[in-house]
Amino acid sequence: GERLVEQGGLKIITTLDAEKQKVAEEVIAERAQENFDKFEAQNASLVSIDVPTGEIMALVGSRDFFDEGIEGQVNVATALRQPGSSLKPIIYAEAFNRGYRPDTIVYDLVTSFAAGGSEYKPHNYDSTEHGPVTLRTALQGSLNIPAVKVLYLIGVRRAVELAQELGYTTLIDPDRYGLALVLGGGEVKLIEHVNAYAAFARDGVFKPYTSVLRVEDGSGDVLEEHKSSSEKRVLPREVARTLTSVLSDNGARAFIFGENNYLTLGGRPVAAKTGTTNDYRDAWTIGYTPSVATGVWVGNSRNEEMKRGADGSVLAAPIWRNYMQRVLEGTPVESFKQLEPLPPCSKPMLCGTTGEKKVRINSETGKLAGPYTPESKLKEVSFRETHSILHYVDRGDPNGPVPEHPENDPQYPLWEAPIQKWAEAQGYTNDKPPTEVDDLYRPEDQPIVSFLSPPLGGAITIQPYTLQVNAFSSRGVRRVEYFLNDISIGAATASPFSLPFNPTPKTPNGSYTLKAVASDDIGNEGKETIQVTLNTDRTGEWSVLWSNMANDASYSSGTLPPELSLEITNPLQVKKIDYYLEAPGGSRSFIGFENVVGRNVVTHSWSPPSQTGVYSLSLVVTDVFNESYTQPVLTFTAQN
Repeated sequence: GERLVEQGGLKIITTLDAEKQKVAEEVIAERAQENFDKFEAQNASLVSIDVPTGEIMALVGSRDFFDEGIEGQVNVATALRQPGSSLKPIIYAEAFNRGYRPDTIVYDLVTSFAAGGSEYKPHNYDSTEHGPVTLRTALQGSLNIPAVKVLYLIGVRRAVELAQELGYTTLIDPDRYGLALVLGGGEVKLIEHVNAYAAFARDGVFKPYTSVLRVEDGSGDVLEEHKSSSEKRVLPREVARTLTSVLSDNGARAFIFGENNYLTLGGRPVAAKTGTTNDYRDAWTIGYTPSVATGVWVGNSRNEEMKRGADGSVLAAPIWRNYMQRVLEGTPVESFKQLEPLPPCSKPMLCGTTGEKKVRINSETGKLAGPYTPESKLKEVSFRETHSILHYVDRGDPNGPVPEHPENDPQYPLWEAPIQKWAEAQGYTNDKPPTEVDDLYRPEDQPIVSFLSPPLGGAITIQPYTLQVNAFSSRGVRRVEYFLNDISIGAATASPFSLPFNPTPKTPNGSYTLKAVASDDIGNEGKETIQVTLNTDRTGEWSVLWSNMANDASYSSGTLPPELSLEITNPLQVKKIDYYLEAPGGSRSFIGFENVVGRNVVTHSWSPPSQTGVYSLSLVVTDVFNESYTQPVLTFTAQN
């Protein structure tokens, strides 16, 4: 009673950690003036809970208890405030519990949710749309439209039930909130909000929070003493870990918040979420490590609006980060438990695919490619059926069969309309892949081809060498093309389909794969592949050398030769030489060419550079087989 409290000399031992409490008060005080000056935010509150025990380590109900101008004696930690997007993790947790995945895709497009009666058309915080997004991206980017869709998928009633299981005592009437619940349509207490996040940190186990450990009277007798709190599992372990893996994914939120944001703690893993009410009356940040869960609220006790832009990432997150960094400094870095791999999944949208299907077709007939469709006529094409997730999943059983009549869902046409409009703007159609298989090409019509020369395992020792095959087809053979290591070296169009082969310097002696592909009048193909050894006399190969200039030499003014001179070995193998000059600074220019065939010495008139500096001359030599080679560069210095 009151008399005992005032006169009895009670001794109350709380769960507060004096050092952490001091830090909490300091970090709020440090930001108070700046938050007021920039955003007209007068007050702030912080609650920090020890995850393993549920004990409150720090609690600041308002930034100044004695300031009546901000109603400082209102304990915002236990007051009712709208949570904004900071309530979204509860909704997504139930979605993961139902079988939806972080990779599940929903469309972030402005959508009407009027199937329930009155018109409801939410927008994202920045009024943008992002098309198809994963649940991971949608939650970390705090996108509103996908969140409302997720709430519809799990149902408002179940969302409220889960909130109650997580300890919220203020969310009690599902019919009151509707789909706006996920955007903060209900009211919560900061202390219960933080404790729910602490349950996520415990892998889905809820514990009641505790603030008082023991009460003694003036004689030292214990009047009340806290016993170990009962706990209960609210979410399966893997579901809670899935949620944590999303909330700790800084890369997934970077497209909205940037890589360097206030929701990270350097190299320490942390899961966090912000929240902002539509009219800027409340700014939140809640986050946790495996051992500490902390929440911060910033706003006005009388519920006045703050200035535009007063969102949770700007006002509450800096306080939250400063507190977490200071109280965790010097403690071991803790990692969240690893998530078990999800089982294989192939359903569009649910499993992270958008309904796109790639098939190989005959490019001429448009039919599905058959086993004998020629490679030259194969084409891979994509077909994309663009639909909402309601087209593929039953809300109550997302992993079950695809609904036979998805249009029976009252939201289906409302979700489909903006998606089809978006798909049209993207150039997508709902064309279905062909079902008819290419039957133009039959096994009995496939050409048969076999090498005559060289034989299997044979060697090519002379040049030119005549390649020849035996080719037959019921429709006749129109062409045989030869390939060396899959590079075409020529084709023959008449029997006996022989081809002269002259190895060039680009095909040095060694082992090669030789292939012949025979084709008929409609493209049926048959092929034969053998291994051959190339071992021809290369003494007749050409070479090109500079004859009147030396590499790395220096030339004074007037001593550069007016003609460039080259010596050619086996000039009958060389067709043309192109000359290039590279000036200091790297600019390269063409300075002329010479036709070579039959000339052992080739000269080319040029205009020597008049400026000093280091220059480079290079050659591009074309042989009689029209193969081009860049010769080693000659570098020289021009001096005064």
